[in-house]
Amino acid sequence: MANARPKVIIVGGGIGGLFAANALIAHGLEVAVYEQAPALGEVGAGVYVTPNSVRQMQRVGLGEAVEKWGARVGPKSQYFRHDGTPIAPVQVTDASGWSANFGMHRADFVDFLAAALPAGIVHCGHRAVGFEQAGEVARVHFANGASAEADVVVGADGIHSEMRPHVFPPSKPVFHGTISYRGLVPRERLGDWPMDRWEMWAGPSKHFLVFPVRRGEMVNYVGFVPTDEEMKESWSAPGDPNVLRREFEGWDPRIGSC
Repeated sequence: MANARPKVIIVGGGIGGLFAANALIAHGLEVAVYEQAPALGEVGAGVYVTPNSVRQMQRVGLGEAVEKWGARVGPKSQYFRHDGTPIAPVQVTDASGWSANFGMHRADFVDFLAAALPAGIVHCGHRAVGFEQAGEVARVHFANGASAEADVVVGADGIHSEMRPHVFPPSKPVFHGTISYRGLVPRERLGDWPMDRWEMWAGPSKHFLVFPVRRGEMVNYVGFVPTDEEMKESWSAPGDPNVLRREFEGWDPRIGSC
């Protein structure tokens, strides 16, 4: 590398790209993040953070942010049959016995990862459209006409990555026959719903998952249902709540309350 302090471009300002930026800066590298969206905002629903992830967050000084914004998931977590009959408890500790599982709203996750970065690191409104390398210099081109140079380029731009084909041969994802309906419900609309656990209902070809997010202020749900219709991977494509309700008719009545 030409510089004593290598410069790194990260393409993609989601969870992966922003955490990579924090980690690389912690090791003294110069970093710039380029995100195609006009602003970092509230997109998506819940994500589940396990001890391995929390451990890495602590290493870059973000352990307190996880505790602040996450909803801790405890030992009352459970698997159920579709009718609500308990099957087995969920393991919520790692091999060392450490319990550090959190439900996290994706927007909160993105916000605190971005907030931990120095000003001027994240550049929004930059959609990568090309890449080239000359000697030890890598260059990324953007749809807005801008370009950027660095010693290293990290592709963190998701399943529809513009960077991946420059590293691996082009490939098409194989549809697995299942779609996921994701949603969020404010805590106050769910009566006495427990906010300290992860719960999964399993039935023939279908699953329904629930866990708390945003300090226990919201419940995240995911309904996994089979389908023959292939759909594009997306955090923001709308779904029909009535279709989801019909899919889980006759299941544990608690699912209907979500």
